[in-house]
Amino acid sequence: MTHSIKSQLKSSVFETLWGWVASTFGDSGLVALTLPQDTRKDAIESLADQTKVLDLAIVRNPSLAGQVNGYFEGRRKSFDITVDLSLGTQFQREVWKAAMEVPYGEQRSYSWIAGKICSPLAMRAVGHALGSNPIAVVVPCHRILRSDGGLGGYGGGLPMKRRLLKLEGMGNTSQPSTVLLD
Repeated sequence: MTHSIKSQLKSSVFETLWGWVASTFGDSGLVALTLPQDTRKDAIESLADQTKVLDLAIVRNPSLAGQVNGYFEGRRKSFDITVDLSLGTQFQREVWKAAMEVPYGEQRSYSWIAGKICSPLAMRAVGHALGSNPIAVVVPCHRILRSDGGLGGYGGGLPMKRRLLKLEGMGNTSQPSTVLLD
């Protein structure tokens, strides 16, 4: 992230049904969104870890807060939010864009993402890219599973991945048939 982009960023911190969430956004869109944290302070620290920016102006963002709250309350299945993927490398951005194509309530595999970005043998690299996703939930990396239906990994921990999948009606993630490979 360049210095000029950093100087234009703002943050928002709000409470959801699941905990405190923090975000960073600028003129180009949402740059980072944390998973729910136990406290406001934890959310801000998590955001600083993701963005490497410590001196963000905190402002209200009612639209974002409303959409994220709606998601965690089970009322919202998609987001009307412009995202700015500039925190990632070119490869990471391609992976995150492919993950954004997976609809609410559906799952895909790491190999599906790898094929989608024309790197069919890059499943492990896809997993690493998803693990560094800075825009939790909006870039739905929790919907990406192993080809055998196993959970794989998750930057927010497997209990959070299970909880998000359950929210979206995918509570049984142990059956390979739940993962669409193509």
